[in-house]
Amino acid sequence: MVKPLFIKHNSSFKNLTDREWQIICLLNKGLKTVEIANKLNIKPNTVSTIKKNAFFKLSINNILELHKLSFKAGLLNLE
Repeated sequence: MVKPLFIKHNSSFKNLTDREWQIICLLNKGLKTVEIANKLNIKPNTVSTIKKNAFFKLSINNILELHKLSFKAGLLNLE
């Protein structure tokens, strides 16, 4: 998953690594930690660590805050 150009330059998401971005995208699609681990062929603990690091960079604490931030950045819509 490649970051859109507007994310690379104008967003809180710009400082995420490619792997953090990938996991954030999957979380925004509603996947759980174990589902993400299975999809990416990595351990659930690895997903949790990457998620924790991404949340720290984004200054958020939970999925609801992620969805709000993603919506404001134009990554989610209401459909």
